[in-house]
Amino acid sequence: MISFLRGTLIEKQPTRLIIDVQGVGYEILATIPCTEQIGDIGDNVTVLTHLHVREDIIQLFGFGSQAERSFFQQLITSPGIGPKKALGILSSANIVDLYQYILEENVTALTSLSGIGKKTAQRLVVDLKEKLTTHLDLSAAAGTEKGVPAMGRADEAIMALLSLGYPRAAAQKAVQNITAENASATVEEIIKQALKQL
Repeated sequence: MISFLRGTLIEKQPTRLIIDVQGVGYEILATIPCTEQIGDIGDNVTVLTHLHVREDIIQLFGFGSQAERSFFQQLITSPGIGPKKALGILSSANIVDLYQYILEENVTALTSLSGIGKKTAQRLVVDLKEKLTTHLDLSAAAGTEKGVPAMGRADEAIMALLSLGYPRAAAQKAVQNITAENASATVEEIIKQALKQL
């Protein structure tokens, strides 16, 4: 398993990167958020990766965050969702929204994403809802109840970030920074702002 690559960015397209790692050029199929935030050609960059191996091909897929990679790995466990389709899904919507679509069984929202038909959307809900609910019910965590204390909202946001694969220390730091700047932020706002920082 190649967990990440660090090297010089040689080429960048909307969903494709080439990184020179000590004289070897690695082609990486990446999400649009990853390619948008990675930097410019010639920069020293780091990309989190997932190595996909089949009998006829070996491919590297790249991500801008642990959350993206974790969600990708869950998506490809669902029949009918190959790595390229999973990449398209992650390039079409942010992770918090994707979790909510699945947890809320929002088939209409899922079918609006790249390459997702009604049957595939229904299958995603069936295959992934239980797994996601085991980690955290984001449909509840992303609520905007005004009566929830600030500390409660912060804890909910940290739990959400942990379920997305982020380390506890990094999640706590990001959430503390956001709540210090905006004590009235909802859980959903905290999560979205934290994802931009992590």
